[in-house]
Amino acid sequence: MRLDETESGKGRFVNFSLEYFDRISVFGRSTLFLALILVLNIAFTSIHVWQEWKGKKWPLYRVFGAIVGFWFPRPIGFALFTLGLAVLQWALGIVAYSGYLPLLGMVPTSIAVGALGATLGARVGDSIISHWTLALAGYLPNPGLSSTCVVCV
Repeated sequence: MRLDETESGKGRFVNFSLEYFDRISVFGRSTLFLALILVLNIAFTSIHVWQEWKGKKWPLYRVFGAIVGFWFPRPIGFALFTLGLAVLQWALGIVAYSGYLPLLGMVPTSIAVGALGATLGARVGDSIISHWTLALAGYLPNPGLSSTCVVCV
């Protein structure tokens, strides 16, 4: 019996995710490439968030607060900019590439495609606006700057 013919929830998840991945990628119904892209999404996001948290002088929320003129208390800055952004980007990436949201299950294709656009837009926008433009304007050190090229790929 093939996996996509099973009645189990796991079989439906794998089948749905591979069908969705086939529609959004050049890799077809490849479990290997889907898994690789999901792992890379989580790894690159983790590296970028870690760099933003462990900036050379200050974490990202201190730099951001200084630019916009707001001081974030450490627990709020850490919760919003380090934990919150990481969890949001991980979840958005999982939905974007697999069409599945842990704890909720499969999502409609329109939501998954929207998540794909949001993921790509967030990565490119963060790199250009929050890192490259600010670095060129002299806002240095810029936590996370060195990982933006990898994250955009």
